[in-house]
Amino acid sequence: MQSLGERGAMNFYLRHLTGRRAGEIAQYEYGNIRIGRDEYNDLQLDPEEDAQVSGRHAMIFERAGQFVIEDLKSLNGTYVNGERITESTVLKDGDEIELAPGGPRMLFSTKAPRSTLEVEGAVAKEGKKIVKSPTLMISDAYIKARKNGEGRIGNVTSTFIRQLAHEASVHASRRLKVGMSLIVLLFIGISAFLLSRNLLQQQQIAALIQETSEIQEARRHLQTEREALGKESAELREQVARQGAELRRLESLVADLSQGGVESTVTEDGSVSVNLPSVLFGYDDVDLTATGQEKVEHIASVLASLAGAEKIIIEGHASREPGGSEEHNTRLSRARAETVAAALVAAGVSEENIAIEAYGSSRPIADNDTDEGRRRNRRVSVLISGANEPDAPAATVERSESKEEEEAKGPRLI
Repeated sequence: MQSLGERGAMNFYLRHLTGRRAGEIAQYEYGNIRIGRDEYNDLQLDPEEDAQVSGRHAMIFERAGQFVIEDLKSLNGTYVNGERITESTVLKDGDEIELAPGGPRMLFSTKAPRSTLEVEGAVAKEGKKIVKSPTLMISDAYIKARKNGEGRIGNVTSTFIRQLAHEASVHASRRLKVGMSLIVLLFIGISAFLLSRNLLQQQQIAALIQETSEIQEARRHLQTEREALGKESAELREQVARQGAELRRLESLVADLSQGGVESTVTEDGSVSVNLPSVLFGYDDVDLTATGQEKVEHIASVLASLAGAEKIIIEGHASREPGGSEEHNTRLSRARAETVAAALVAAGVSEENIAIEAYGSSRPIADNDTDEGRRRNRRVSVLISGANEPDAPAATVERSESKEEEEAKGPRLI
């Protein structure tokens, strides 16, 4: 796989093999792609048909020029080529991803998809089914009819009808099969009309009457659409106004944070990312430094003055050094996040609005081979969003183990 520097922004493709999206091929650009049933995922699966998939099931992201998949502590697990993954796993072209046993399966690739008919051939060879939209089925049927016919209208028409019937039986979804059957019957009727010359005049008269009725119906339909578009336009204007007000609120929050020397930015998903200084924690320590305590108290004072509906995610991180274990590293990063959470709660922030994530040393922002890099990696990040989400994890500010118990476990990663 080419590195990011060699190709610019990296793309990858997921071809859905089973589930409601079977047959679809989606392209994703460089960045973190979250997968699950919840609506805020980048790839949302069907909440009813894909019930075995968790709300936040898995994530695909780029790391060191490769795409990696990671299970987000889902209930039923994530599988790559039939094997359940327990840690971040590098994806290769042709790898099959399955979300829970018997759940949706998809094929990973970094290569651009082929044309519709080529993809159909590849799927058929693998024994998989591809679902097409009505427009795509009609287009493919016409292409095959022109290719197989002899160029005369009668032959092309009859071949097209037979091919369209085949497309509907093989590639239509369950909901579309009945509709496609009606479409095939309609084309059969049109063909019979063209071939029945003895009834041409009577059919022309009936067609004119029908056309007049359809024109009147079309006028009524256009009027209804015009009214619906006017309503939709008003709703869009209201939505733009709401989004503008939300952006101004977030910008005001950033300005309030900056007054205490805390850097923060508004993210694309409408959250505020607080960039805490890299002097929060010392070596192998979970207590805030004096500078860190000052910054956290300012953040808490700003949050305590808000409406109280904000959701706060505190992410704990640690540096990596030789001679330790990642298990301790994860505990240490959680303890650091809990320290910041406890300081926020003590300053008046609602504990119910706080969620904690512990990443250990899995997401460094600097080189762990230098003292400066390790110092920067001992950090806590804070994400502030507009309101609580229904499936957000509950806050946890109690430490599972004391510092003395951790020290008794031997070498550490800090």
